[in-house]
Amino acid sequence: MQKEENITKILLLGETGVGKSSFGNYIIGKKKFLTDGGASSTTKIIDGKISERELYKDIYIIDSPGTEDSKGNDEYFLEELKKSFQDINAGVKVICILINFSQPKFPLYLQKQIHTYCLLFPIKDFWNHVSIIFTKSYYYIPENKFNKTKSELESENGLINQIIKYIEESTKSINEERKNDNNFEEIRVPNKLPAYYIDSDLETTEEENIRTKEEIKKLIDWARTKDYLDVENINKNKIDVNYLNT
Repeated sequence: MQKEENITKILLLGETGVGKSSFGNYIIGKKKFLTDGGASSTTKIIDGKISERELYKDIYIIDSPGTEDSKGNDEYFLEELKKSFQDINAGVKVICILINFSQPKFPLYLQKQIHTYCLLFPIKDFWNHVSIIFTKSYYYIPENKFNKTKSELESENGLINQIIKYIEESTKSINEERKNDNNFEEIRVPNKLPAYYIDSDLETTEEENIRTKEEIKKLIDWARTKDYLDVENINKNKIDVNYLNT
């Protein structure tokens, strides 16, 4: 893939079954990425599609295989992601990490997932290009219940801040280990990560799913402001992902 003027490429990352392909389909406006909702990853390779929605014709969505795959394919998927990223690097502006909305705590699998991204992308400004997408934020969830969960996720001790603190801990050790490496620049971690709440059901109307419509617009507006992500320092070494399968 080459850099293209006026095209914003968004890479989706997350565990198997979290809804990356469904989210990609929603932005595209058609079912272009395979989905099945099972415990095994339907997406086997990096795959990209341009949006067909009139408002988002400049948006290019890149779907990726998931972690925590029930068939134990995590190492293969990670290596494919690493190799493919050398190509999709050209023009990627934003990374979206997808997490289930009903996941208010910081479980071990998510800690492993975040740590993996820290190891894979030891890039100075990587985390300034990252947003969190809370999938399965269903439009029919009562407003008071939705707002309560959202407030918990965004609270001082909530999941988003737990993730940021975990990133800080992981990157601190990476910065220390690699401070004498040639061409390595210290990784920076922002004080906040933007978060968006999405119901990716294509069968719903925009009138029903107004919350998602508004959240997608905020995400896209944010993504369009970003420069291209420089992944010159992507970790090309083999990463031990055995901990992903424990």
